Amino acid sequence: MKFKTIPEEKFKNIKNNFIKKENNFIKKENNFIKKENSIVNKKTIFIHPACFNEDEIYNTIKTAYEQASNPDRVYFGLYNQRSDGIFKDATDFVSKEYHNNIIQINCHSPFVRGIGLARLNSLMLHRDQDYGMQIDAHTIFKKDWDKYLINEIEELKKVHEKSIISFTPYPYEINENSERIIYLGNAFPGIKIINKDDPNFFFANKEGEHDYPAETFFVAGGFIFADLSFFKEIFPDPRIAFGGEEHTTALRACTRGYKIFVTKESPIFSLGKTEQLRYDTWAGVKEIRNSDINFAIEMRNKNNIVNKILTGKIIGDFGAPTKELYEQYIKDIKYDYREQQ
Repeated sequence: MKFKTIPEEKFKNIKNNFIKKENNFIKKENNFIKKENSIVNKKTIFIHPACFNEDEIYNTIKTAYEQASNPDRVYFGLYNQRSDGIFKDATDFVSKEYHNNIIQINCHSPFVRGIGLARLNSLMLHRDQDYGMQIDAHTIFKKDWDKYLINEIEELKKVHEKSIISFTPYPYEINENSERIIYLGNAFPGIKIINKDDPNFFFANKEGEHDYPAETFFVAGGFIFADLSFFKEIFPDPRIAFGGEEHTTALRACTRGYKIFVTKESPIFSLGKTEQLRYDTWAGVKEIRNSDINFAIEMRNKNNIVNKILTGKIIGDFGAPTKELYEQYIKDIKYDYREQQ
């Protein structure tokens, strides 16, 4: 076998051409990464919390801006309900450069009007931002939370265009020194499943290890992140006091082609509230409408809006779009709400 010797000069040219091609590839790859980062950096987020007598809301807004990668692209719609009529200006808690990003409406209300109306009024303050983020008024944020969520949702949308992220955030508490203590635990964010033994929410976390992002059929009212178009289509039901908010939102979303995902990390934390505190905040709604904050009580009342939506009696904007899609959802979640009556 004979081997042909390549002249040194020719070998150098081949080598240089290879290096040149490799550099061009690296350059293209860097341009792609730069373009991807540019997309993330230019996207805007609209945050709409539910708020009634919430002193913690001001710290919520403060940490959102302090911990964001791009705070100039974070916007708030604050429908601030208080029974005492004592309001603070949310812009006092953030840098002046972000003041125009916050719209605050103060509502002196002697009684609670329900979480559905609170969420809807906050949502209506949007200015057509790219993403919407539904949270509770007692939330704190992890460093670079905005970058993390945008990256996650954009990756999910490559697989399924109508994707949303929702789960119960890790809790935090406020100690006697007014310090906020975060509890990370040893687990990843939970994946909701039906739990008939829980009368308040009717949920439990699925046991065992999971691959993330994990798909689920349920949302957490205290955290939903999606394109703003999701919230325009699945807007909060103002008739719901508290109990059933998460179940009805999930049914409406899944029957319209949305997929709900749980990510591996929780970029936000929610103040751990006791059952009594939830009642103290929202239970007063029973006095003004036929509703309750306890899910089991809602479902026993055949005239209640939550009961009518979840049992398929209401078909349309606030329920499943068709009877067929309602029946399919019942099969998917492996539970029939009609058994609760």
